[in-house]
Amino acid sequence: MDAATTAPVKAAASGNAAASVAESPWEQRRQEVVAMLGKCWAAYRRDAFGADVYRPLSHSGQWFGPDRRGIGFTIADSLDTLLLAGLRTEYEQGRDWIARSLSFDVDANVSVFETTIRVLGGLLGGYTLTRDAILLDRARELGDRLLAAYATPSGVPYPMVNLATGKGSYYNGRAEVSLAEVGTLQLEMRELSRLTNEPKYWQAAKRADDVVARMRTLDGLLPAVFPSPSAGASSLGYTMGAMADSYYEYLLKRWLQTGRAESSLRQRYDHAVLGMRKHLVKTSAHSHYVFSGDLEDDGAFTPRMQHLTCFIGATLALGALNDAGNPARASDDMRLAADITDTCVDMYANMPTGLSPELVYMQESSARQVRASNATTTTTAAPNSDMSTVDGATYNILRPETLESLFLMWRATGDAKYRERAWRIFEAFKKHALTPDGSCFTSIADVTKVPVAQMDLMESFLIAETFKYFILIFDDNPSTLPLDRYVLNTEAHPLPIFKA
Repeated sequence: MDAATTAPVKAAASGNAAASVAESPWEQRRQEVVAMLGKCWAAYRRDAFGADVYRPLSHSGQWFGPDRRGIGFTIADSLDTLLLAGLRTEYEQGRDWIARSLSFDVDANVSVFETTIRVLGGLLGGYTLTRDAILLDRARELGDRLLAAYATPSGVPYPMVNLATGKGSYYNGRAEVSLAEVGTLQLEMRELSRLTNEPKYWQAAKRADDVVARMRTLDGLLPAVFPSPSAGASSLGYTMGAMADSYYEYLLKRWLQTGRAESSLRQRYDHAVLGMRKHLVKTSAHSHYVFSGDLEDDGAFTPRMQHLTCFIGATLALGALNDAGNPARASDDMRLAADITDTCVDMYANMPTGLSPELVYMQESSARQVRASNATTTTTAAPNSDMSTVDGATYNILRPETLESLFLMWRATGDAKYRERAWRIFEAFKKHALTPDGSCFTSIADVTKVPVAQMDLMESFLIAETFKYFILIFDDNPSTLPLDRYVLNTEAHPLPIFKA
């Protein structure tokens, strides 16, 4: 199959064109986001250019390799957002670093999952929008080194790999992997094979997925963590949150990537949605929040809504938009998408800072609350609310999932309320997450306390995803990154949809 012809990226040229037309209030807001993005990039370039992680409070960075050698986490992750923002000079700065300074011959153990979605995905996303050969060359180099992680008897990759030696490893020596680590590699590796005409990347990722596809499910759901196939049977519970989330997202997006050609992927996705509805989706007792909790390995349900789980609104909406053959199911999925997105928005609105914690607990029933209350002390998030915070999880690291759902709901419905909600989140970021020197956003230690204590951390997904979704939500032109021509990987990097 051929990829769709790359569509012009309207926003990449909008910086010069915007002055020639009357600016809408939303365009003004988009430009404010772009200006903040530009400041963050400038601060990162000033303080820690090439670092994998930026620490904006101490004006420093963290490199994954020795001797200040990084693998391009922040720079590769930022490329396509800079292009969409119209920050061409900043893009060229990142592109030149990749061309001249980036080497993957780094003696460091890195996450195969994170390196695939952020660095490989970022290089491919940049290439999708520019056709710059150096980005594809670097993607191929990285893909070759990541292949070493797949050299296991089962084909299920090691979760860690040393990019210099090719030695794979497990976390803490425990031979187990998460569902996301096995099932969130296929979009990127398939696109790399298509672009290079080398099937080895896709073959490795497909072999891993074949193992997962043969596993016994609970109504389409799979355990979040399970031992490697050579270590024993599956274990642990079920969730749409951490360690599982993007596996379900990729079932749908892989089907879309193929131009809807591989129906088995859509079937697996739809089966999982039914399982989620049956086992994980609940409604809180009084405030009637619709949420997706966690099913533990002993069968007990924990009424815990993770911020990571807020991707569900976006995925359900995207699935509904591409389900013309089953309008009743599409309508049901869109309704659930709206309900869960509303809950995620209230995870922000109910906090004194207007920012969401990492997770909340819901009052589903007194019996269900036993597990939550035994875990640690909870504090009420808002009066008359079923939503409570939990000690140790009140931080906010500027995650994108709620904004992702607001973007898809805006694209799907055209309802401006989703844009307004996104703007309120941006204003909360400006009020509480802006560094003292005004140069960037940084993480928040506790969203329940004002004034806030800031943490010295800017994850690369702030630029890759959070800023990107703000820009797309406030863009008045719906043809910017049209969703019938591009599929976004779980780090929001655009990849082309194949033509049959």
